[in-house]
Amino acid sequence: MRPVGALLLGSLADRFGRRRPLIACVLYFSIITALAPFAPNYTVFVILRALYGIGMGGYWGIGASLVMESSPRRWRGLFSGIMQAGYSLGYLLAAVALRVIEPRFRVEVDVPRRPRFRGRDRAAYSDVSESSSWQKNRLVSFGEVSRILWQHKKDFAYLVLLMTAMTCLSHGTQDLYPDFLKTVHRYSNDVVSNLAILYNIGAIAGALGDRQLL
Repeated sequence: MRPVGALLLGSLADRFGRRRPLIACVLYFSIITALAPFAPNYTVFVILRALYGIGMGGYWGIGASLVMESSPRRWRGLFSGIMQAGYSLGYLLAAVALRVIEPRFRVEVDVPRRPRFRGRDRAAYSDVSESSSWQKNRLVSFGEVSRILWQHKKDFAYLVLLMTAMTCLSHGTQDLYPDFLKTVHRYSNDVVSNLAILYNIGAIAGALGDRQLL
């Protein structure tokens, strides 16, 4: 559902600016996240997760646009890498928590743990001004948004399919990998957490180094 959110909420961001749709995305998927634990059955849970994907799809694209447009051109590659490495950093911290906290306090810690957004995050977005790039190239209507999408329809369709495949591939592997190691290969929590720490350090280094070459 992320491509759906990227299309719908990204169009709003192109028309009305990045800040307000970004705040709406955070509020939206925060509410969906809060409702998910109260799902009475699996079907409702799947529906809530699908709705969550719409918000997350809009959030990532709009947030990345705001960061890139607000950054000096020479630093955009690095800042893009820092954004991309944020997921791996959260994954790394969860792996460290599994290694350090679970044996000591005997609490269940999943790898990875999805980060939560607090009130101060939403407040921070409200203080962000629109980028000069958006101000310069802002679209006056949704008709103009649709016209530009149709003008670049082949590139647009290719990128949507590419990013959808990449999302399914990445989350379908890295998110399930620790459980795969524990349930299929019977590795202990210590081994799994050590491996997760190792490959997330690699992921962070790769994200930062790759973007520096852009």
